Amino acid sequence: SELAPRVALLAAENEFLAGNFEQAVAAYTEFLRVFPKDALQSRAELRIGLALHRLNRADEAAARLGMAAAVVEQDKAMLPALLALGSGAGRKSVGEDMSALR
Repeated sequence: SELAPRVALLAAENEFLAGNFEQAVAAYTEFLRVFPKDALQSRAELRIGLALHRLNRADEAAARLGMAAAVVEQDKAMLPALLALGSGAGRKSVGEDMSALR
């Protein structure tokens, strides 16, 4: 069904927005496994990276965010990934920058 990928991604988004980051990582990973060529693949990679960041898994987060940023560097929705990769002291947290995606 055409809706199946959207439903799977929505389930992952719900976990992410609820702050259930472990469950979100699992749901996004499952989305990527089942729908590897979906147009929203980069969004799932981004969200995995952001969830890993929230879980203080910095090395894993950087790797995922790097993959997401490389895929659609020009996409404004990727701004949080790019900010997270270059974040330094004094900048907003990635979580605060997430407001653009909500």
